[in-house]
Amino acid sequence: MVAKTVVTNSYNITTTTYNYNDKNQLTDARETYSNNSDKTDYVFTYNTDGTLKREVVAQPRSTFYRDFTYVNGVPTLITHIEDITNASNSYTVKIKTDGTNTTEGTFYNMEGTLPGSTSKFEYQNQNRIKTISEYKGGILATYVSEYGNKKNPFLYNTEKWGLSAFIAFNNKNDVLKDIQTMAGRVTTNIYTNTYDTDDYPVKVIKTSTQVTEGISTPYVTETTTVYTYIKLK
Repeated sequence: MVAKTVVTNSYNITTTTYNYNDKNQLTDARETYSNNSDKTDYVFTYNTDGTLKREVVAQPRSTFYRDFTYVNGVPTLITHIEDITNASNSYTVKIKTDGTNTTEGTFYNMEGTLPGSTSKFEYQNQNRIKTISEYKGGILATYVSEYGNKKNPFLYNTEKWGLSAFIAFNNKNDVLKDIQTMAGRVTTNIYTNTYDTDDYPVKVIKTSTQVTEGISTPYVTETTTVYTYIKLK
């Protein structure tokens, strides 16, 4: 399990620490930043069947929480509540699932009307291979991922549906490449991974190349993530 990540880019270093209970469930995490004194705290609670019940995210200037509703262990609803400073940004997500291959979430305002964007997720070999975001029948963005045959650092995460605003989806394998297409802009991320003897990534260099319609020169950035692990309890 991941105990700490250190993410370095050209303007900041973000350090995140993770804590777990005796059931290997993530109970809380904290992000700190090198370029300021802010921090973000995350707290997670679970139902008796191990599904994620609530997450609370305390950001430097606002707090929100998410409650998750299930039927027979399958998620059906996310209720996302912002604090009073951002109350108008609260929403719900109604979820449909199709076996284990596709999960679809449709965003609504808090009155349950005026559907907004819909996100559809496709899976293969326990990896999320595609995300399609739509609005009123039109595609807003697509996100396609390619994987290797080694392990994903968050393989043992307890949130297997990818509903959390923080907990990474527990793909089975290491991501090698992903491509995001959105509104005349294509971003290609290439991941160069260094592994430990158990085939977990310990260092990942992500090179992002953004090509924007009408701009001749691509925008290239690099981010390095270093992982520290602890053994399952």
